[in-house]
Amino acid sequence: MDGGFVVERGTVACSSWICRGRTTHLVAFGKSKYGDHPASLQIFKFDPATKSLSSTPSVTYDFEDGCDPVSLAVHPKGSYIICSTTTSGCRNGKDPLWFDCVDV
Repeated sequence: MDGGFVVERGTVACSSWICRGRTTHLVAFGKSKYGDHPASLQIFKFDPATKSLSSTPSVTYDFEDGCDPVSLAVHPKGSYIICSTTTSGCRNGKDPLWFDCVDV
């Protein structure tokens, strides 16, 4: 892509909008493992004026090997994300499948 964007390959397995009031909108993508890149949950900022996503994720959570995201559920206030995966017992390094996105 032009304009300094970094193109990351991989399959988006699931996604969800995160809305915080009328002015802050984010998009969460659950991506499957691709080559050397682990499966991950990525959160991008959405700019309603330009109708585009940020060029890089604000936050990336990597999953352990053998664990791919299947679906996402977002708290109504946009504070937390729960992710179901292909393997039970997957962890994000701290808490099982519970992602805090308050500071994103």
